[in-house]
Amino acid sequence: MSKYYLMMSNGAIKTINHFLSINEDEHNLLINTEFDQFSVCKKDVVIHGDEKYWTKVLELLKCLDKIIQKRVNKITTKATFLGFFLGRLS
Repeated sequence: MSKYYLMMSNGAIKTINHFLSINEDEHNLLINTEFDQFSVCKKDVVIHGDEKYWTKVLELLKCLDKIIQKRVNKITTKATFLGFFLGRLS
């Protein structure tokens, strides 16, 4: 028994408790739980996975955030230096 997560196209996160398996057909995701089975339209789901998958996605997003922050800091430093240098020249 585990949890399964669906990120919907409207930004909502849907949590499925007591998850057993997932099957796909042409247009739907068929989700089997311990107590029930239901389907979700594929075009309404952006990304889906279990806890391990989402942990990896969050680690990836953290790495991307660090890379973006480093680039922003470098650009800010260059802009500050150029502004100071050009101010000295004039």
